Amino acid sequence: MAGCHAWWPASNFNMQQGGFFMDDAMIKKNANVYEMVDWRRIFRTDYWGLEMFADGQWTHKSFRPLTVLTFRLNYWWHTFDSVGFHVT
Repeated sequence: MAGCHAWWPASNFNMQQGGFFMDDAMIKKNANVYEMVDWRRIFRTDYWGLEMFADGQWTHKSFRPLTVLTFRLNYWWHTFDSVGFHVT
């Protein structure tokens, strides 16, 4: 019974209001999410889609290929519909 009471507010929350914000916006900018799969690029770019080893380009080298691959899967299922990304 308590589980139903906890679920009710979440089930009525309109997730479309939020859209992509703050670091979620990176999903739309990262070519690894929406372009043809390039495995070499996935493993040489950071979470933000920036080249980690390019001269003269700053990056904080946050290497998260599994996260980027889950973003690809979400894009495949929902395109850039933020509701799909927030639910999964």
